[in-house]
Amino acid sequence: ASDVDALWAEAFATQALAPLIEARVVARIAATAQAAPARNRLDLAIALYGRDGAQMHSQVFSHYWGALR
Repeated sequence: ASDVDALWAEAFATQALAPLIEARVVARIAATAQAAPARNRLDLAIALYGRDGAQMHSQVFSHYWGALR
């Protein structure tokens, strides 16, 4: 995985979770991806925030990039 892959992962995750904002389930979504090319790995952290600004959920998804291609 590369830095470009990480940017795509962030964009796709934000887009995929956007209906949660539209439905007013969450107020904000934070998606942060980190590529680790030496390990052929991509980590995607997702955080969901409520209208009061408090974090409602946080989870990290880790994928070995070679297995996905």
